[in-house]
Amino acid sequence: MKQLIIATTLALSTVLSGAVLADTSTSQHHQRYLDRLSEQLDLTPEQKREVSELHAEQYEKRKALRDETRNRMDEILTAEQRQKLDTIHQQRVERMKQHHGKHQRNER
Repeated sequence: MKQLIIATTLALSTVLSGAVLADTSTSQHHQRYLDRLSEQLDLTPEQKREVSELHAEQYEKRKALRDETRNRMDEILTAEQRQKLDTIHQQRVERMKQHHGKHQRNER
């Protein structure tokens, strides 16, 4: 049981930390991706619009799934476990921000 909780906690923290970073830079990331894809595939304006809409739709679906996962985890975990998960999650977010910052500096 303990191993299941640990595995679930790690999986959830990975998903949620991605959500936090995604929320803070989604539009910039999305625009850079769309620009690169458009250039590499020589997309028409219509195709670019459709791809953009598709990505926005998929983002909303993933966000809803993350929210549902968090709600269900809240039902499963005790208050103490939830607090530990929040701490683990915050640590992961900080590591990802540091890594992301290094990555951005290398791109320039």
